[in-house]
Amino acid sequence: MPFPSAFPDVLSPDGALSASLATAVALAQVQHPQATSPGRFAISIVAIDDSSSPVTFLHAGLREREMHFSASLLKVAAAYAAFQLRQSVNSFAQNSAAATPADLFSDMELTLNPPILSAVPFLTTASTVPPLT
Repeated sequence: MPFPSAFPDVLSPDGALSASLATAVALAQVQHPQATSPGRFAISIVAIDDSSSPVTFLHAGLREREMHFSASLLKVAAAYAAFQLRQSVNSFAQNSAAATPADLFSDMELTLNPPILSAVPFLTTASTVPPLT
């Protein structure tokens, strides 16, 4: 199964905690008007009530459920690259006749680096992503 089932949401939204957070944010904005607006940031507060059975996690937040898909996509790309590199290294090591770890790493460097290094100029100059302004 490529994607396991989601974990259950253990957070319990709490009205009193949410009201306190809203009051604190409003007070901070009044006392520090020059500061960056807290509304630009995700804030999540959890109060653990271990006197209950089962334990409850009282929750309040600002923008805590907001999702940034591009960041997730970049993480998937990085994870894919890392797993691919690990698979390549493991495969290389299984088929290697290297006598020592130093020899193995030297052989991998000679074999794996050239195709990676030849792609660097392409990746740094042929981007179709417009520069940030």
